Amino acid sequence: MPRKHHTSLRPLRKNARLRERVQLTTAFALSGEITPHEKMVYLVLAAYSTDEGRCVLKQRTIAEHCKRSVRFVRQILARLRQKQCIRTVRRLGATEFELLQ
Repeated sequence: MPRKHHTSLRPLRKNARLRERVQLTTAFALSGEITPHEKMVYLVLAAYSTDEGRCVLKQRTIAEHCKRSVRFVRQILARLRQKQCIRTVRRLGATEFELLQ
């Protein structure tokens, strides 16, 4: 006799949100207005973001993931803010990022 699978709505909702986040991130990555370095930094932020599109990261952590300097990451973050792709709030020792795209 086949087993019945118990499904819950919670994982389905979570998967739907994750799928939506991946689609938005993919659309952003394919945009021609964004440089490859900006895409790389944005994707690191997206990887750490919550369902609401927020994350708290140190610039050093972003730089390590991108294999770039902290100074370079600061310049890229400034460009992403200027293009209104992200919003930032400085916290003690880290920065809270909100993805707007």
